[in-house]
Amino acid sequence: MLSPLCWSGAEDEQAEDTWVFWIHASNAARLQQGNENIAAVTIPGRADPKINLLQLVSQWLCYAGNGR
Repeated sequence: MLSPLCWSGAEDEQAEDTWVFWIHASNAARLQQGNENIAAVTIPGRADPKINLLQLVSQWLCYAGNGR
């Protein structure tokens, strides 16, 4: 049985704009770290100490222009 990450990559090897993110949400600290890891990839504005990181990541993930 393939893990979700392996299966996702095998689904369409031609899709260069497909991203798979895995966030552990067993507690608030792990959820925060997961969002920080996503933001570190490519989200503009992530370095602003006043930014609501959870909201920033959520908006980025919902924006269709960022891929599928």
